[in-house]
Amino acid sequence: MSRLIQIFARRPVIRQVKTRLQASIGAVSALHWYRKLLGITLQTVRERPELGQLWLHGSRCHPILRDVQCDFELKTQSGRNLGDRMSHAFSHGLMQANAVVLIGTDCPSLGSDSLEQAFEVLEQGHDLVLGPATDGGYVLIGLSSRQPALFHGVDWGSSRVLNQTLTRARQNHLNVALLPPHSDIDTSADLKRWRGSR
Repeated sequence: MSRLIQIFARRPVIRQVKTRLQASIGAVSALHWYRKLLGITLQTVRERPELGQLWLHGSRCHPILRDVQCDFELKTQSGRNLGDRMSHAFSHGLMQANAVVLIGTDCPSLGSDSLEQAFEVLEQGHDLVLGPATDGGYVLIGLSSRQPALFHGVDWGSSRVLNQTLTRARQNHLNVALLPPHSDIDTSADLKRWRGSR
């Protein structure tokens, strides 16, 4: 099966990234850590053999993105909400590959081994693979076919995202695999915990 990794990200612009984090550490520090997390994510995917796409929310014009274009296809997210944007990206990705895994930039502990495991379970016949987040969302989602219903009726940004997605999967009779959970970095407490574990 052909494979594709999609990264969802925002342009690294001050006051437009890590808004929950900047409330406690300030906009400049939040931008610094966002760039750090983005760099870790890009490097993880860069080291993989699969094609990588960087799907940006907002314009693709930013100086820091010039080097990225050598290793990734740059795409623009499209849709009214996160669910619409992910569904749109999967629709495009599944025209290029048999298995597509989408990740964000908030989980530096999500390494190459997790990506490999996600692809393996899809190749074993699962329709959907999810990497749960400890806050009730997910840090990874992978599909082997278009499943737009998964992205509707979900309270994005809440602690109900994972459970609501699993409910949609059951309603659509999908064969689901769950990976081990990981922690996002959304708050100063999350950041402190991650820095202490390194």
